[in-house]
Amino acid sequence: MTLALDTEPRTVAIPDDLALERGAAMNAWSRLSVTVRRERVDATLAAKRNETRARRIGTAVYQAARSPERS
Repeated sequence: MTLALDTEPRTVAIPDDLALERGAAMNAWSRLSVTVRRERVDATLAAKRNETRARRIGTAVYQAARSPERS
């Protein structure tokens, strides 16, 4: 078995409606780990109703704004 160092940057594709809402909280969003960002995006994409999707977007933006600084 051979191990190789993975140096590729981690990115998460963000849906347009979430991108618009997080505009004001961009700095906060960038402080979230890639895993947390992916979880928020996946939850948004999994919503079946528009109301659920809107609520999850609001929650993602709120939680990003409340996230502590990462060092």
